[in-house]
Amino acid sequence: INPLHSAEWYSIKTETTYDEEHIEELVKDGYIIVEVYNIPDRFEGFSNFLFAKNELEQQFYLHVSKFDGGWNRWGYIEIGTKLGIKYDRISENGKPTNVKEILEIDKYLI
Repeated sequence: INPLHSAEWYSIKTETTYDEEHIEELVKDGYIIVEVYNIPDRFEGFSNFLFAKNELEQQFYLHVSKFDGGWNRWGYIEIGTKLGIKYDRISENGKPTNVKEILEIDKYLI
């Protein structure tokens, strides 16, 4: 038994929250904030793409090659993760829009 686990300040349950200041900075720099809603299953490993949508329910296609964190951070993305993205133009015909840049939003434990 780890004696630290019995300390009053210790909590197994930790929550992360997004850094609102970082989100504001990203928006000022022209990024759109999206939330991941679909990560396709991939045989043997992580999918190299996923889908996210913004507040207007516009859908975006995100590929690991456009992600600032590369493969090292890609595996930490899950359903509900928020990301900052940039794109050229919204796709027509209801198809998800291709993204040209993806940034992770800073988070901290509470």
